[in-house]
Amino acid sequence: MITAAELRSRLQGADDLKSTIDDLNESVWEMSRNDPKQGLPLCQLIEKWSREANYLSGVAKALRNRALCYQRLSSYELALKDLSEAARLFRDLNDLSGEASAINTSGLIFMELGEYAKAMECFEQALPKYEQINYTIGIASSTANIGHISVISGELELALDYFKKSLNLYRSISDKRGQASVLVSIGNVYSTLNAPTEALKCFRESLALYDQTKDLQGKAVALRNVGSIYATLGEESEALSHYEQSLQMMSEIGDKRGEASVLLALANLYLKSENAAQRFERIKSHLDSALPIAEAIKAKALVYEIHRSYAEMYEQMEDYKNALYHHKLFLQVKESLISEEARKKLRNQQIAYAIEKSEKEAELYRLKNQELSEANRALKELNDLKTELMGFAAHDLKAPLQSIMTFAELIRATPDDVESVTEFANNIFVASDRMFSLVKSLLQSTAIELGKIEINAHVTNVSNIVKNAALQYAQKAVQKGQEFQSDIEENLLANIDSERFAEVLDNLVSNAIKYSPSGKKILVKCEKKPSQRLQSSNSSVLISVKDEGQGLTEDDMKKLFGRFQKLSAQPTAGEHSSGLGLYISKKYIEMMGGKIWAESEGKDKGATFFIELPSV
Repeated sequence: MITAAELRSRLQGADDLKSTIDDLNESVWEMSRNDPKQGLPLCQLIEKWSREANYLSGVAKALRNRALCYQRLSSYELALKDLSEAARLFRDLNDLSGEASAINTSGLIFMELGEYAKAMECFEQALPKYEQINYTIGIASSTANIGHISVISGELELALDYFKKSLNLYRSISDKRGQASVLVSIGNVYSTLNAPTEALKCFRESLALYDQTKDLQGKAVALRNVGSIYATLGEESEALSHYEQSLQMMSEIGDKRGEASVLLALANLYLKSENAAQRFERIKSHLDSALPIAEAIKAKALVYEIHRSYAEMYEQMEDYKNALYHHKLFLQVKESLISEEARKKLRNQQIAYAIEKSEKEAELYRLKNQELSEANRALKELNDLKTELMGFAAHDLKAPLQSIMTFAELIRATPDDVESVTEFANNIFVASDRMFSLVKSLLQSTAIELGKIEINAHVTNVSNIVKNAALQYAQKAVQKGQEFQSDIEENLLANIDSERFAEVLDNLVSNAIKYSPSGKKILVKCEKKPSQRLQSSNSSVLISVKDEGQGLTEDDMKKLFGRFQKLSAQPTAGEHSSGLGLYISKKYIEMMGGKIWAESEGKDKGATFFIELPSV
């Protein structure tokens, strides 16, 4: 079993912090099912470290895992709070699987609390999200959960259909834990339908699967259910043995709801025995232990079952006053759970769900041609992009290739002229460096178009990056006879990909030098300002690169950040431009949640390029 010290050790020695946090979350997810007491503090540590690293996916997964621990420990309010935040984070990260799992688990908790309409709403929300990403485990889980709602609303045959669909899905991917869970549900339906042989077969099969997967909580539930079948068959000693094993496991795990349900089962076992009269103290003791647990965790369905057993016990004791008291409480709680209005609402939800499913199937059929058309359009766009790239490469790579060939031929013609060979080699290096820059820009723009670029954002000191760029380019400006100035506020923070941002800044500053004549001034500023272009009431980090160069015409402004665009300005010392730098810069900044734009009063009046980033 992993410990907090082991967690710290793995994080401190991690080369890739995010991957390590993901691995830890996976390990603790398994732990949360079988040892929630141990898993709870570890989830809290992982959440803390994920927040410190500003790794929101790690935070969301840690919250989901902690909610599972709280659910196992019957702390439902805390579980629902964590799941709500986890679902929001997953939604912001566009993680449909994570969001659906948080919503689905919320539905399970509402079901345990007896809030069946809310549970059904959660399952109906989760299922289409799973279907959208074709996530079989999620689809199977949500399908089974809708089956549980069908059981509650009395639609047992419909419930069996849902459970069997779910079981087949789990079997298709060899998910033993999922199979075991659904087999328990099917066994419960058979038990309600008075088919104990079929029920016992399901429970025993689930018990074997839980043993294989080492799922202690699932095994405890299966043991309780096997015990209930033996109780139905009159095999008291077998029932008692299974109940006691289940109760011990529930207690060790810390599953309060499970513990209360087994205590109730034990009370009912003695209540229905032939010598119940001699066991009243034992029956009452079990019920007295179960009721406060069920009430504390607000498990309404358990509460009303316990009151029903109290009423039956007092009737057998001929204590009709207490029997009537508990019978009234039983009816009161039951009515709040399964009123006719609630049943009607559940049935309406199921009908609406069935209609929606059939409409979706029809819509899928209708969309096939549309999808094919869109696929053809996308292929045409990719083909056009390929043609454009090939044309650009053929045109712009031709000149440096010819230079390399020419200077290589000159070196071969004059191998003994060291001074000339050195000069020609330098020229070859310049031409090849130009080719490398062109190819790099081509690959970057293509990756952006295909959605292959990932932004690894983290809280970064933007001031330091701007300061480094200013130091790097100040000397180049001086060599070109330009005046280079910077005005940088200290310690301005933003959530950015530092490597991509540095590329963008290099492009803007090098452009200012490239397109400005000698004798002109270049100013780089970094400051904290009220948001100008971002949809936020907070302040932002504003970076500006101002030059006194050739400026921008109205036509330039229209095509400024387009791909392969040639503007009216020309490099003032023969430098080269690919026409891709500003296009790539705009894409990167927008992927980081920022804005980039330019302002100019016109031709030969200079230009200022701005980057605005949300301040942290």
